Amino acid sequence: MAVRSLYRYVRHRIRHIPSEGVQYLGICTRDGRGQDSDPQREETAAQDWMLKHAGMTGHQFFLRMVVTDYAQVFRD
Repeated sequence: MAVRSLYRYVRHRIRHIPSEGVQYLGICTRDGRGQDSDPQREETAAQDWMLKHAGMTGHQFFLRMVVTDYAQVFRD
């Protein structure tokens, strides 16, 4: 039997790139309106938006998300 193809498995790793940082987002879940903080470079900026929004509207429930985590693939 002839070999038609040969598979090479090479290990890779994915790492966070600290110099690129991450982006944070707060989303109000009340009534499906989807109001959000816009992506922020600082976690406290997204949290401040949630606190201000809760104070102005009385809404209490939010999604707190890391929107973007820059990564790079490395070959072992």
